[in-house]
Formats: sequence, structure tokens, C-alpha cells
Amino acid sequence: MRKKGEHKKSSTVPEFPAKIVPVNPKFHTLDDFSVRFAETDSAGLVHFTNFLRWAENAEGDFFRKHGLSVLEKSEAGTLSGWPRVDIRANFRVPARYADRIRVRIRPTSLPDANTRCVEWEFRIFRIEKDTTETLLAQGNWKTVYAHIFENGNAEAAKTLPKAFVDALRKFF
Repeated sequence: MRKKGEHKKSSTVPEFPAKIVPVNPKFHTLDDFSVRFAETDSAGLVHFTNFLRWAENAEGDFFRKHGLSVLEKSEAGTLSGWPRVDIRANFRVPARYADRIRVRIRPTSLPDANTRCVEWEFRIFRIEKDTTETLLAQGNWKTVYAHIFENGNAEAAKTLPKAFVDALRKFF
């Protein structure tokens, strides 16, 4: 039984102490940036939704650096994209206005020829003055590859494009 104020820990998000984080070279790292004033509340704390936006920015950066696009339009006019179907996050330490931020993402498994979705892990850090990193948030999200119609509805998930699967191979 949990004590008052104690929260159940998610079993799907790995736990790391804030200052001791294993360095894994097989993460895609978004270029460091500073927290903008518009991302904070009146107390100067970053709203939690921005952490998810930063992770998604890292995903878009991964696509661009591999010559891929998050949204593609075929010659027939069909739009293909990556709708999110699940997301889990663990927020550990708040970020504040002007903090230097580093975002790392990686796929959690290598898709095979029939895979229709990919799960990503993300970790968001504050870069301290001494260049150490403090883990602020971590989690994962799952996307499916699907055709998206003009009305916003998505067709059943499609098999991942070969170019995308090839780009993921460097993580394994």
C-alpha cells in the first residue's frame, strides 16, 4: 500500500537517478537549445507539454538528418505520416527559463519487414555550468505509419518504409 503523496512508478519507463545517467552513443541528440520565455509559466517553470514537444522536435530532426520526412505527400495526393498512439513520461526535475537543454531519442527495437509502428525512448537533460547533465524527464512514445486523409482520419497502419527502417539500423 502506498503512503499518502506516494505515486505508483511506471514499469515501462526506466528509472535513473537525476545525476547518474548511462551514456549511450546510440541516441540521436537534438542540438542543444535554451528554454524560451514563451515555454514557461509566470513562475518561470517550463510547462510539461513542452517536454513532449521537445522530444517530438528531436524526432523531426532525426527524420531530416536521414533525408526522410515526418509528413509525405504522394503523387496521387495521399498524405502519409506518423500519428502518436501512446505516450508515457516521467518528469523528475523542472526546467526553467534560460536553462540549456539537451534532448536524446532512440528507437527501442529494430522493426522487421512487417512492422507498422515504432516506439521511441526519450531523455531530456539540463546542461549544468560544469557541463554535467541533469535528467529532467524521460519516457517513450509509439507512432504508427499511416496514410492520412484530408478529413484528418488515418487509414489502418501501413508497413514502415524501407528507408526509415534502414535509418534505424544504426541504433542496433
